[in-house]
Amino acid sequence: MSFPYQGWADDRFAAEARSPATPPCGLTRKQYAKHLRDVIMAMFGIGHTKNTIVGDHFVRGVSGGE
Repeated sequence: MSFPYQGWADDRFAAEARSPATPPCGLTRKQYAKHLRDVIMAMFGIGHTKNTIVGDHFVRGVSGGE
């Protein structure tokens, strides 16, 4: 679930929920989630939307195509 005024960079819940109990390379779960977010955004070519708000029916944000 994302909130309209929340940016993609703030939406780490899903990544943190899926992170292993002991992430590799001595990272914390938050560090692992942030790295995972950055890698996935780079894979899909949407890194430029990291600081854009999500939006909803009333608040303009990232388009459905992104």
